[in-house]
Amino acid sequence: MDVSHIFPQWTGIASLVLIVNNFLSYSGMEMNTVHVNKLRDPAKEFPKAMFLVMGMVLLSAPQSSPP
Repeated sequence: MDVSHIFPQWTGIASLVLIVNNFLSYSGMEMNTVHVNKLRDPAKEFPKAMFLVMGMVLLSAPQSSPP
């Protein structure tokens, strides 16, 4: 196993767009943590909310099959 099996092939601007998109998606989720102090029971409610959001995103994502 070498590096080509770990890292995807660089395809130019498309790879850069993918990397930036992933980074911004995760940073957006971190921004929600500033509201944790306003929850009644942050230790229980915040993880529930994150899993609920994850489920909603996965269900709303377009389902496609490879050609």
